[in-house]
Amino acid sequence: ENCEFTTTYAYNSNTNDAAKLTAKNCTFRNQLSGWQGGATFTNCKFLSDGDYWYPFAACYGHTTFESCQFDDAPNSIQIADDPNCEKETYYYNFVVCARAENLDIAFNNCTYTSGSAVDNKVIIKESGYDKDANFTINGTSVEPGSTL
Repeated sequence: ENCEFTTTYAYNSNTNDAAKLTAKNCTFRNQLSGWQGGATFTNCKFLSDGDYWYPFAACYGHTTFESCQFDDAPNSIQIADDPNCEKETYYYNFVVCARAENLDIAFNNCTYTSGSAVDNKVIIKESGYDKDANFTINGTSVEPGSTL
């Protein structure tokens, strides 16, 4: 509770019986992944420092984001000169993806840093992942806004 995580944070729970991750009033910057035992984030901020390819939270277990804020400020990183980059990959603001099958990922009363309500653009579908993932925003099922 009330912590700030910078650059990359991996909550390494690599078994299905792992403990659930619970975070309240925390700030996560750039990349966050793990939590196979599930996670609940309440009043947390997910921000980009502008120096990571694309900032994301990779969910490996059922996850709920409650009253959280996601960065939608323009990304300041310049990637056009990097021959190893796929153009689309690096133009996203903070996104969330499912990295396991049959996950439930819910966004309840979440907003972007600009103040607008979170929509399906906060969700990204990655090739080979999120088979049968169920994404909801305020109880309504939605499809990912983008695909990698």
